[in-house]
Amino acid sequence: MEIQQILNSVHHFYGFPLILNELVSDASSIGQRNLLLDHMVQREKLIQNLTTDNNALRDELKQMKINSSRLTKEMEVLQSQYNTTAASRDNLQQEVKRLNVTKCKVCLQGWIMFNNKCYYASEKGKTKNWEDSRRDCLQRGVDLVMPTTKEELAFVARIHDRTWLGLSDRKEEGKWLWVDGSRVRTAFWQTGEPNNSGNEDCVEIINGNEKWNDARCSDNVPWICED
Repeated sequence: MEIQQILNSVHHFYGFPLILNELVSDASSIGQRNLLLDHMVQREKLIQNLTTDNNALRDELKQMKINSSRLTKEMEVLQSQYNTTAASRDNLQQEVKRLNVTKCKVCLQGWIMFNNKCYYASEKGKTKNWEDSRRDCLQRGVDLVMPTTKEELAFVARIHDRTWLGLSDRKEEGKWLWVDGSRVRTAFWQTGEPNNSGNEDCVEIINGNEKWNDARCSDNVPWICED
């Protein structure tokens, strides 16, 4: 009986390491699973955090786009208001300038006003050649008349039947220039003029017919000065 007990004890003693190894192996597997679970939990939390941050960034970007669109519309409205105000300002400045000119324009005694410009006409019966006529105007601080519109030409033609104009081709034949150096834009020549008959380089109005005629600059003709 004692021998059997000893044998059983020996059997259990030598089987314990196997059991112990199994227990250690199981414990290691459980630890690895727990570690893996912890890793998965941390990974899941990280994914959730990234998702939350991503959604927040999307919302922020969406709001920024909304704000940008609103600001763009506000800028367009402000630009439109600025353009309207600027145009109104320019119109007011032009009107003020026009009113100031109309208000302040005063012709010297003996001069004639037409369309807010002053004209000096030579005395009836008094004549000069083109050069002397212009010299008289320059001494008065003005120059020979330059009627560039049909309306102004009709006004000038009513003053004298024959009148020198501030127009000539003295510098270059065929190149008609006003006394201020500008070229003719709209011409009012009589039929057949200019014909340069007898070296005619200066321009006059004859017979009050509102038409231009080239004449010799040495001819003695009445004149009109224009301010």
